[in-house]
Formats: sequence, C-alpha cells, structure tokens
Amino acid sequence: MSFPHTVIGTLIILFLQFTACKAHDIEVARFDISHIGNNNYSLAIKIDRNDLINAISMTGDGSLSIENQIIKYISTRFKLTFNGTKVEIKMNKVEFEAEMIFIYGKLLTSVSKVKNVEIFNSCLHGLENQNNIVELDMNNKLRSFRLTNDRTTIKAAYY
Repeated sequence: MSFPHTVIGTLIILFLQFTACKAHDIEVARFDISHIGNNNYSLAIKIDRNDLINAISMTGDGSLSIENQIIKYISTRFKLTFNGTKVEIKMNKVEFEAEMIFIYGKLLTSVSKVKNVEIFNSCLHGLENQNNIVELDMNNKLRSFRLTNDRTTIKAAYY
C-alpha cells in the first residue's frame, strides 16, 4: 500500500475511537453460523466498534485499510473445525453502524452433515469479562456456546 492509504487507515481508526466513547457494561460479541442450503454456511459477526478498533490499534497493520485490518484480526482469532476438517472462512463485507461493527462472510468448506464441531475464538480476549457467543444453526438444530478469556476452545458433538 502507498503512504496515503496508511495515513488514511490510521486516521479512520483514530476517528472511530474518538467518535464513539460510550462505555458499556456487558462485553459480548456474537458469531452466528447458519446453514443456508446445499452444504453452504454463512457467518455473521456483531462486535462492539470501540472494543474492536482498540484491539486492532494495538495489533493491527497500519498499511491495510480498516476493513482489511478487521478481517485479518478476526481471521487469526476465530477458527472452526467440522468433523475434524478445518473450515476455510471468507469474510466479504464489513459494515459500521452506530456503536457496532458487522462482519459478514461464508464458510468455503462444504460439509453435508456436521457431526463434531471445534470452535476457537480469542477475539477481544484482552478485555476483562469478554464473552464471545457463537451460535450454530445447522442440522435443523440451534446451539449456542460461550467462549471467555478462560475458555477459548470448545469441542462438541453436534447431532
């Protein structure tokens, strides 16, 4: 990336940090995975804007756009395994709304029936009391898992 992109990305991060300084009591991010037919799955993430921007500002790559920094941050801290196979995740859309950031994507690994799930999620786990709720809607069954600073990985049978 060229110098102007680096400066613009840094200015966007600073702007987002200073324009939404409202504190909140509950540290929760949601990660929703849904079966959308034909062995395809979607991913929708809802995460506090200030928390994510602060985390990225400590670990991010200023040469990338803010959207690409968000995707890189989530990609290194959120991983799925279905039936013992690592799931490739493609995040393709980042939206900024009020105090939240929404990240949308899809799972590129095709799985006809999920029997076992392993979830790794350490997003925002530098924050005290952070909870990441992962909700899976597949096999005509809805299951939710809570991951915390003390529990970043969950393995579960999914029938």
